[in-house]
Amino acid sequence: MQEIVKVQDVKRHNRPLLITIAILGLLLYTAGVCASAIYVDRRASARQAQGELPWEDDGYAMALPATDGDGRLEPGQKITAAGECEFTVTGCAFSRQAFAPNAGPDSGGYTASGEGQGYVDLSVKYKNLDGAPADIDGIASPLLVCANGDAYSAFAVMESPDASQFIEYATVAPGGGGRLHYLFLVPTGVGEGAFRIVFTIAGLEYAIGFAAGFEE
Repeated sequence: MQEIVKVQDVKRHNRPLLITIAILGLLLYTAGVCASAIYVDRRASARQAQGELPWEDDGYAMALPATDGDGRLEPGQKITAAGECEFTVTGCAFSRQAFAPNAGPDSGGYTASGEGQGYVDLSVKYKNLDGAPADIDGIASPLLVCANGDAYSAFAVMESPDASQFIEYATVAPGGGGRLHYLFLVPTGVGEGAFRIVFTIAGLEYAIGFAAGFEE
């Protein structure tokens, strides 16, 4: 009986020590979790400071013109795909009508049927470096992407040698070149706002951003 009482006394004396150890362990665990969270947050902040934001972040991709690197382009920057092509975005404009630069009264063109619509005209300088003719419809297949995620496709046309009219369903001979236009039929609010155009050249993805009011 006395031995049982002694064991119970020992447990009562050790209980505060065990509680203290448990509290210290919990505090150490909490401190470790907080330190890890701060470390992750600082790494994220450092990436943001260096411009390494996710490509899906519309606030980053849409607010400013695209910059060089990681598939992001600026007007006038040439893409050279060895053995396939040279591709340079030369301008972008929005209007209810789309005509070739030297179009005359009978040259034809495109006019949006709706009052609240127009054409975003992305102009491109292109050279075919491949050994086979290049169908202009299969060179890039671009998409215009808005800040809210809406996307619009385009159809391709090519300027005639004198730039007086647009030619549909054209091919570019090996070693030849020309001026391509990708025409996106979009609501006026889209054409006059900020957007980016994404496309694939020789299996690689690129994107170029435009703010409102951009002209060639």
